[in-house]
Amino acid sequence: MSTVHRFQVYEGEKLATAFVSVPGIETVDPILDQMKGLVPMVGPIACSAAFNEDRKALQLQFVNYPRAKYGNRGQDDIERVATEVAYRTRGTLEVPEPHKVMQLANGIVTMGLRFGYDGGEKSAELAKEEIAQKSPNKIFARDTEVVSLSMSSVYREPALELHYRLRSDLPILTQLAHDYQQERFSLVLPRQQRVFMIETEHCQDPDTELPSVVLSKMNLLPYVYREKIFPRPVDSPPEE
Repeated sequence: MSTVHRFQVYEGEKLATAFVSVPGIETVDPILDQMKGLVPMVGPIACSAAFNEDRKALQLQFVNYPRAKYGNRGQDDIERVATEVAYRTRGTLEVPEPHKVMQLANGIVTMGLRFGYDGGEKSAELAKEEIAQKSPNKIFARDTEVVSLSMSSVYREPALELHYRLRSDLPILTQLAHDYQQERFSLVLPRQQRVFMIETEHCQDPDTELPSVVLSKMNLLPYVYREKIFPRPVDSPPEE
């Protein structure tokens, strides 16, 4: 009998997001000091960094991920962070237009490629091949880097931003995150304006300050898409 893995699921407030495009750079290295200098003003900063479509600029994406250390941020808060970053890095601020959001993928999973927070790294190309083998559907995989800045630390990790169009792909990607020993990964549902942070059984530092539910990968699917399901309280015994 196969093992049923459990995932701790945190849902954020209504999705808030903003982008900053910084021309002429290929990584965040040249702007890292400027961004870290903003932390005393705006608080901890989290973003992903990837080339834009024409590869002429590095695009930073800011999202209100549900983490206790980032606090409860809405669209105004996210835009303030992005605006300050754009000013410091001589970048261009962009806020997604509602009609463009509706054209995005059904869901976007962003997962790192490092085993745990300090282990070896999975090759991005091998990860893409494995995803293609496990899913019969076309999942767009974008190379990115996740960046987290606080007063005391800078954390960076190569990652994949995975855009899926069929809901049935979510359990596949969830299982892969577990297999890659990811401690947590994010899920954004652009059309529903929802954002989640999901911890796997490998997580050593859970966000216990925030409300959450514990779900299997199959129960995760109807839960995030709001079909009728009644998640168990966090402290209830696991179901078989």
